[in-house]
Amino acid sequence: MCNIDTEAIIRLWNSTDEADWIRTATYDYMQQVLHHNPNNGNLENYMDNLNVEPVLANSESFFTFLHDRLFPWKFSQGNILEANLNRLNAMNAVNREYAYNRMRELCHSLNGLCTNDIYQSDLIYNALSIHNYIDGMGVACASGMLSVMFPRLFGTVDRFVRISLCAAGIMEPTANPECDIDIDEAVRMENIMIGKSLSFENENITPRVIDKALWTMGHDRD
Repeated sequence: MCNIDTEAIIRLWNSTDEADWIRTATYDYMQQVLHHNPNNGNLENYMDNLNVEPVLANSESFFTFLHDRLFPWKFSQGNILEANLNRLNAMNAVNREYAYNRMRELCHSLNGLCTNDIYQSDLIYNALSIHNYIDGMGVACASGMLSVMFPRLFGTVDRFVRISLCAAGIMEPTANPECDIDIDEAVRMENIMIGKSLSFENENITPRVIDKALWTMGHDRD
């Protein structure tokens, strides 16, 4: 965390100017994405404009999305991606169909909800628990899936988001910023991002916008 711009993170967190958040979550975010991997522009655009209906058409389409889109998008380190894809690929047909049906049920329960409906509710924990049925996913990846499917309800929890929240004094710093995020911490982070989005009158400042801005700011300065 020593190379992040703590003052800039605090300024952004305290900013009530919607333009600050939109700019950081769009232009600055994409610059950081492309800096990390110049080939990820198309994948990022796909995820930002995800059409959920064909993804959930059947079990095969859902697991193709997980394998070809979601996992490569969320797991940036090649060795971690390979290990998690291997776990995903090892799921048998019965478990795949069960996971798919659970995902369909979850989406049905979330459709039509507003940001206020989910804030500080058990729905967050229940939704993130979908990772228990998909081998290789994990809670952070589950939050990423939910954030692109339901950007008004969820943000993506991530170690870079955690770094920004700690720098802003919203969360206590962890002993190891690289450690995995468990579901209790993920729920807390979701509520922080949802609450922040609700502080704006503009409905376009979604939890997904908050997460993208915080993720951007949580990277080391060049």
